[in-house]
This record gives sequence, C-alpha cells and structure tokens, in this order.
Amino acid sequence: MQYLLLLMIFIPVPVFAHTSDQRYADGYIIDLSTAPVAPWVGEKTGMSFVFRDPFTGVATSSVKSASFSIDALMRKNKKSPEIVFESHTFTIDRGGFVTNYTFTEEGTYDMHLTFVDTSGISHVAGFRKQIRDGGMKTQAPISPEVFFGAVFLISILGFTAGRLSKK
Repeated sequence: MQYLLLLMIFIPVPVFAHTSDQRYADGYIIDLSTAPVAPWVGEKTGMSFVFRDPFTGVATSSVKSASFSIDALMRKNKKSPEIVFESHTFTIDRGGFVTNYTFTEEGTYDMHLTFVDTSGISHVAGFRKQIRDGGMKTQAPISPEVFFGAVFLISILGFTAGRLSKK
C-alpha cells in the first residue's frame, strides 16, 4: 500500500481543462478558446474558433467563411462603447480558424462572429471576454524546478515521518 501511495505521488498525471466558451447558433455549436484563458492588457491573445455539428460534436465542413469584430463594451476609463477591431474574412479550414489580438485596455469586450455556411446563409454568434489589467502580472512565478523540488522534499519528509511513527 505504501508503494502504491509513492507511485501516485511521483507519477505525473495529465490534466486536461476545457477552457472554451460555447454558443449555439442556427444549428451550429461554436467554440471559442483563448490562450491565455484570462487575457491581460497588452498580452497577445490567441483565439481559436471551431464550428461543430450539434449532434456529433465533430468539427463541421459546412461553414465556408467567417469574420468577427470586437466591441469595447465597458472599460475602466468610462469611454463609450466602440468597435476596436474588425477582422478580414477567414476561409474555414477543417471546421475552424485561428487568429490573435492584443487588447490595449482593461474592460469587458463583446466579440461578434459572423459566418457563412455552404448554402450561402449568414449566421451570427456572440461571445464576451473580460480583460484584466496587468498589475498582478509583475509578480515572479514559481519555477517548475522549485515547485517539484518542494513536492519531492515534502513527500520524503512525510514518508520518513510515517515510517518513524510506526516504530
């Protein structure tokens, strides 16, 4: 049992997080995944849009093009809402497309996605994203070496203490 516990502590387990926003629009499920999940002001934000069949969940090839715009809805400096970005038209390949944008101000942003299917019908979906000020980003993150070293040392101390307490 002790060896099983040790194996569980030291063998890495992959963790997968679903970090996309989903919207249903006219027979399509649209996934928007952003990297990073919670963007900062001034940080390049990758955006992946995927169009899925609502019954199978598989990326569909029935969407041929898409474009989107980003509206600054509410900003910290109380400026009135305005369109801050309009994309060119993307040709959809394998059910989706990828792009990026760098937000310049903190606030709440609406993203309006317009896409056209193979029958020529236009559809619209909306997403909302909160952009944070980069004030906290200046803190130095803990390095992986320090983190795993601390986990290793604590595990050894716990194992040793457990062995000593049985005597």
